[in-house]
Amino acid sequence: MTTKNQGTLIGRLSQDVKFADNKDGSRKAYVTLAVERDYKLEDGTRPVDYIQSEGFIPATKSSNGVYDHMKKGDLVSIAFSVRPNSYEKDGEKVYVQKLIIEGVDLLHTKREAKA
Repeated sequence: MTTKNQGTLIGRLSQDVKFADNKDGSRKAYVTLAVERDYKLEDGTRPVDYIQSEGFIPATKSSNGVYDHMKKGDLVSIAFSVRPNSYEKDGEKVYVQKLIIEGVDLLHTKREAKA
């Protein structure tokens, strides 16, 4: 049986993409999407979850690719895989799940939406 450990998120960037340089010259891109749930509350609004994910930019790339074109408020689709991670804090092992970006599509910029 083949298991699939992946998914897709569609939402608006809640802030500009943040970058961090790694020692080997590669970079990480940190993306936070505001993703609406698929149901409405009594007042007609949809609850929103803020979901963080991270992408990897190899050292061989001279630019940040699509991430350089993404701004706060843009509508984005992210394909991701879930990766377990662990670290030690105050002598205890902490387990977390990371959403690792496998692909990004810029669907609609905030500027286009206003026009």
